[in-house]
Formats: sequence, structure tokens, C-alpha cells
Amino acid sequence: MCVRFVLTTSVAHSAQHRAKGSRKFVTQVHMRINARDLLPSADNCVVAVANGCVCCGQEFHGDARAVFTGRPIQFPEDAENVECLSRNGPSMFYRLCRAKRCADFLDHPRLPKPLSGVVFEESVYHRGEMSFVDGPVIEQSLPTHEPTLCGDARSSQMKRYLRDESSLKNFCAATDKRGLRCVGPWSAQDEIDAVYHYACLFAQETAQKTGVWVPYWYRDARLVGLGRVAYLIKGRERYHGAVMVDTTQHFTLAWVWLTPKWRRRGVFTRVWHQLERYHQGFKVLAPLSGPMQSFLTREDPNGLHEVVEETGGVNGV
Repeated sequence: MCVRFVLTTSVAHSAQHRAKGSRKFVTQVHMRINARDLLPSADNCVVAVANGCVCCGQEFHGDARAVFTGRPIQFPEDAENVECLSRNGPSMFYRLCRAKRCADFLDHPRLPKPLSGVVFEESVYHRGEMSFVDGPVIEQSLPTHEPTLCGDARSSQMKRYLRDESSLKNFCAATDKRGLRCVGPWSAQDEIDAVYHYACLFAQETAQKTGVWVPYWYRDARLVGLGRVAYLIKGRERYHGAVMVDTTQHFTLAWVWLTPKWRRRGVFTRVWHQLERYHQGFKVLAPLSGPMQSFLTREDPNGLHEVVEETGGVNGV
């Protein structure tokens, strides 16, 4: 995938690039993924790499039984310092060896405690599937509340950056009535988490084909920032998926993920036409899946929506 990040992501650390010592902080990481590990490459970030097995501590070579990652998602500082912290607060990377004595570790994984003052979102990759350390990835239920603006501790710090709260509130209410829950740094935590859920599923499905795992969304409203807006696709009882648009400099459709049973049933076609109304002239971020290429051929035969390699953010964000 051609998106580059200035914010922290996790990285694959193949055998020939393993750090010496139990932990080593690596800057300016430029390495491609070993597709079997299903983890992303990254640049301009700080990574803490554990050298041995996360269970027994023994150094090993070859494929891991499972891969664990931890990414900073919450900081005690205010919004102005979050980006700096996300670049300097290290992501963690652990592997589990294939020894029989370590197999039970997957049942009750306990990862080393992170650095003081940093809360981590921990994920595990095993047998080509992604889940959180503390539970599986499940389909998200519909919200039980109306759209809110800056109502919790983290999103409230983004309130000062909203230019017209009244217009934003009206827009969110209008999209909600049309079957899309608009989500951004102003949203409630459960809505931000729901988008992250689908971002992870998108990343997992993409990784199976490209070897790159990039969710391109965050659980902290301050990391989501003002340049990203997502839409949760509402069904009768549950969300059917989500789409994410980068609004920095120009509009770019960054990713879309639908629950498989709702694909090829006209759901995304409806969403596409709504996006054309909300984000006129939006571009589409490559690489494209086969179904997405077919969709563009059918819905955009004149190529009005340019396919691009990067979003419009600074330094490729």
C-alpha cells in the first residue's frame, strides 16, 4: 500500500532485520513486510522490537506461531502534543515461537507492560486472522444515542478546532437519517471504536492479498484528527461496514469495508452516490481490489474519480 504515515504504526521485523538485545528503538524504519507475518511496513516512526519469544524469551528464526503488536492510543497530554508523542512513543512488536511449551500462551496472553503514561491497543495475528488480545473482533451494533459533538475527555479537546458546530451537527443529523453515521474527532468513543473495528477488518482482508496491514484509523479522537471523516453504514439492527474519506487538501476515499453478506447487493452503490454528494470530485486511493476496479468501471466509466497513490495530507498522511 502506498499510504505513508507520520503517526506511529506497527512494523514487521523480518529475520534479517531483527534488532539485537531485548529492546531496541529504531528510527526511520524502511522495510517491507514478510507477508507471512501479516504486519505493515512503516517509515518515520519509532519501534520497540523484542528480540526473543514473548513467552519463553528464547531467540528464534523462521516463522512465528503468532505476532503481537501494541500501538499507543491514549496520552495524558493535550491535543497539540499527541502527534509528537505518537511519533516518539514506540510501537511494540512481539513474536511467539512455535515451541509446544509456548502454545498455551495464546489462551491467556500477557504482554510486557508499556512505558509509563502510555496506553496500548494490543492485537494478535494468528493463522492469518486478527483479533484484539482482550477479545475477538465482532460486528458492531447500531448506536443507542443521537450523534454528539465532543462529549468525552478526548474528543472534547478537539472542540476548539471546529469552525461551525451548528452546521456540523446538522450535517451529522442529515447523514444519520440517510443511513450513514458520520464519525470524526468530535464523535463519541463507541462510534470511533466501531470505525476502528471495520478499519481492522479492512486491513486484515487487504493483508491477505498485499501483505500490508494498515488500518488507517485510530481509537483516539486526537489521532483521528481533523483530516479524516468516516461513515458507518447502518442496517436495520447492525452496521454493515464503514467507509473513510481523507479531507486534507482534497477528498480521497481511503478505504471501504462491507460485511461479506452485504456485498453485491447495492449497499455500496447507494453509499457511493451519497459520497458524491457530500465530497464532490473525491479521488480513490490505490491499490484497488478486483471488485473495486469492477465497481469503478461500472459506476465511473468516464474516470471522474481519479485513482491516486497517496492522500492529500502532508508527508503522505
